[in-house]
Amino acid sequence: MRGGEALHQCGPRAAAEEVDAARVEPRQVGRGLEVVMAFTLRNQNPAEVARFGEAMVGFDEVLDCAQVLGRFDFIAHIAVRDVPPLEN
Repeated sequence: MRGGEALHQCGPRAAAEEVDAARVEPRQVGRGLEVVMAFTLRNQNPAEVARFGEAMVGFDEVLDCAQVLGRFDFIAHIAVRDVPPLEN
């Protein structure tokens, strides 16, 4: 998610905008379902926020993640093969 000043991207992927990238068709790599998920943390202290960001970076399915202001704490763009992986 490219966005305004209110967004804070998770982990090292934030630097990805500074390098060249290739666009891959998700269906061709077995990830035909893309969703945007919203997350609310129980505790928004800096350690929890950092731990969540690090966890999100560890999932290959997470294409992008941003900290946001408002009802939710984070939103993430996720690509998976189908629904069951999202339920885990």
